[in-house]
Amino acid sequence: MPVRVVDTATPSSQSSSGQEANAVQPSPPSCSLLTAGRCFAGTQNVSSLQKDEAWKVNVRIHGCDIEQGYLCGTMEALNVPLADTP
Repeated sequence: MPVRVVDTATPSSQSSSGQEANAVQPSPPSCSLLTAGRCFAGTQNVSSLQKDEAWKVNVRIHGCDIEQGYLCGTMEALNVPLADTP
C-alpha cells in the first residue's frame, strides 16, 4: 500500500534572516538509493522478554517522489516465526 508522508510542522512567522517563513524551499537532493527497481536485503530483529527472533527481509522500491514525500515499495519477510504461511 503506498504511503504519502506529509510534513505537518508549523513554521514560525519569520526566519532568523527576517525573510518570510513561507518562502519557497529548495527541493531536497535526489537520492540514488530510492529509485524504482532498487532492492535491499536485510534482517528484521525482534527482542522480547521470552526470546530474541530474527528473520530475513527483502525490500523493493517501486516508486519515489521526494518533492511530494512519496515512497512506494514492497517488503517480503522470510521464515517469520509463528507465521501462518511460509
